[in-house]
Amino acid sequence: MTNVHVITEGGTKNQREFATELTCWYINKELPRYKNLSVEIDLVKLDTHGYIDKIDNRQFQIEINKKLKGDDFITCIFHELTHMEQFLRNRLGINEDNDNIHYLDRAYEIDAYEKQEELLEEWKNETSK
Repeated sequence: MTNVHVITEGGTKNQREFATELTCWYINKELPRYKNLSVEIDLVKLDTHGYIDKIDNRQFQIEINKKLKGDDFITCIFHELTHMEQFLRNRLGINEDNDNIHYLDRAYEIDAYEKQEELLEEWKNETSK
């Protein structure tokens, strides 16, 4: 991961380390050719599971609800990282105004929900060895 910076703040030390590990795994797997990425993950109290904000073309801030546990924590991180990939690749209309489309009917949300489950299984298979 050349020139990829992952900064994790908030939550517990174990949560920060795990979030960083998951993020690095995702980037190595899904975005190996992307350089000069900066990802800040804030583990905070939220009313939702997670959120991503594109700061600029290669800089992202992700907020994850620190109360999430187990698979919910993992899939939330993978879900938001999938959105990061969609921003980077300008896929599925993520950069467009979609306020008139129901949240769960947006192409980029359908993709992220499907991919988070696939990635969870891959993560479990790779780390259980």
